[in-house]
This record gives sequence, structure tokens and C-alpha cells, in this order.
Amino acid sequence: GGYLFGLERNAEQATAFSKKEFENPASRNKLAQAYFFHLMQSKEEADKERLKTELATFIERKDLSENEMMLAKNMYERTLKDAEKAKAIYAQIKQRFPNGSWKTTELRTAFNNEKTLAGKEKLYKDFAAGVKMPTKEEEQLLDNMASTLASNYADTGDYVTAKAYFQKIRNNSAKASSLNNLAWKLAGEGIDKKPIDV
Repeated sequence: GGYLFGLERNAEQATAFSKKEFENPASRNKLAQAYFFHLMQSKEEADKERLKTELATFIERKDLSENEMMLAKNMYERTLKDAEKAKAIYAQIKQRFPNGSWKTTELRTAFNNEKTLAGKEKLYKDFAAGVKMPTKEEEQLLDNMASTLASNYADTGDYVTAKAYFQKIRNNSAKASSLNNLAWKLAGEGIDKKPIDV
């Protein structure tokens, strides 16, 4: 309300509205993330305990989506600092959703943590070879990886390989942004700086 309509913030009123909303079990189910955050931010000690109880009940549901299970995992991991429970839920996610989003998340992390260009390239090629009909999320990851590889090859002066990776970027906006970043770097990162390669 503050951002959209210029309303003055009122934490007490917001809390009162949230409490009223979450008296309804349907709201607690439909708006689980908002409900958990409401309990997490509450100043009442009873709500902190309720969060533990509600999360335990929530995670027992058999109809949870991958995102909902990931929400529970993150709440245990970051809010309740229960690494063991978070790890157990993550194992359930992998079992229940063998081709879920967690795979691209793990690959993104491995790619970002890989120190060598050859290692990054292998991760990209292995992933690209295994994806015949990429989802939107997989396509975005492939574009991000190709962009990074193109940029890294350009940094070494290998513009032939860099160009080949730029051409693999499917999204035109992502391609333009990636090329613009390279041009900015080669121009010396400013109009009054010494260019690296005009």
C-alpha cells in the first residue's frame, strides 16, 4: 500500500489484518508462504512455536508442489536453523520430483562455483546435450551459461569461440545485454577511459 498508494505504514494494523486472515484454514493453506512469514516476524513467542507446529503439519501433506516443499526446506534451514530436517526434506524433494527445478539450481551453483573455463564448458556441454526440449527455466540457464562462457572466452582474447557462444544465446534481450557488457568492457568501461580494444 505504501508503494502503490502512498499509504502510511502501520505494522500493528498489518499484523491485525494478517491474524484475521489466517484464522481461516483455507487461507493458511493457500497462502502458506505469507502465513509462515507472518508467524516468523511475529513478536509473540507463541507464534514462533506455532511456526514449528505448522511447518511439521505442512510438510506431511502428500499434495505439496516442489516449490512448497522447497519453501518448507528453506524455512527449516534459514529460520529454524534445523539443518538435519532441511536435508531430509531436500532428499524427499529429489525423490518426489526427479526432474524438478532443484536440478537446474544445483547445476547453476556448480557452474558458478567452477573455477576453470574448461570445467564450466564441460558442465554447459553435458547439460545442453541432455536437454532436447528445454523448459523455460532450462532455456534461461543455458542462455546464462552461454553468456558467461562467451564473456570468459572474450576475456582471453579468443573471439572466435566467444562469438560461437554468443550465437548460442536464444533470448535476444539476453544476447544484446551480454554483447553490450562485452562492448563496455572493451571500450574501457567509460567514454573517458583508455579502451582495451576499440
